[in-house]
Amino acid sequence: MSFFTLYFIAIALLMTSPLKAEVRQRQPSLQILSVEFPPFTYQDSNGEAAGFMSEVLREVLKEMRRPEVRVDFMPWKRAYILASENRNTLIYPVATVPSERDKLFYWLGPKMKRAIWIYALKADAAKLRLKNREGLKGKLVGVTRDYSWGDLLQKFGAKVDETIDDHILILKLAGRRMPYMAMDEDVENATMKLMVQQDPAFVPPALEKIVMLSSEGVRTFGLSKKSNPELLAEFKRAFTSIEKRGVVKKIEARYPELDFVHRGL
Repeated sequence: MSFFTLYFIAIALLMTSPLKAEVRQRQPSLQILSVEFPPFTYQDSNGEAAGFMSEVLREVLKEMRRPEVRVDFMPWKRAYILASENRNTLIYPVATVPSERDKLFYWLGPKMKRAIWIYALKADAAKLRLKNREGLKGKLVGVTRDYSWGDLLQKFGAKVDETIDDHILILKLAGRRMPYMAMDEDVENATMKLMVQQDPAFVPPALEKIVMLSSEGVRTFGLSKKSNPELLAEFKRAFTSIEKRGVVKKIEARYPELDFVHRGL
């Protein structure tokens, strides 16, 4: 066996040795939290993270050499509390409003516009039209529990009817359990499509937008400000790298319905 053969074998062994494991252990720990919020993120039939932001994140983790890090799905309120209180924790998607969130998170990666609308059944829309958000006062409006726009509804004097997720919210509106619901425009479209995929017998209700509730802020990735500075630097390098190589743009092309503000940090 030649010297060069022995040399390359030694290098290969070194790369799989405890030394490599030790290098990995020196990396700051990382926890990633998310919620069911298609088309940005959701669990596919295999329980894997899917959707635009999950695809971007997968490429980021490869760039960071952390492909083994999994996404933990949980209710929004729990994810938000954990992400705001813990170190080395990434949460997505998260809106940059209200403004106090700037004190809790570093904003990373692609940024998307958000449009929260008040919806009604198309068949009932003519009698339920509103001139503006102030017209919500005293009206019963459905919303998914713990979403930030629930507080906004209360600010305008609406009677808020909370439910556990967007699927149930759509079903309650379709069954006329409430006259209105508040939902993100992109999520409404994607959730309906997923409901049909999961149950081909489901007939999506025809909905109509009544009035926009909010278009403030953008939707992006948030890293806890209690995180290790090295981890923040890792994420910045990885996001910048995949953007320069055109990876993010290719993923965006698969989601033409989304409205991007800009890329970058």
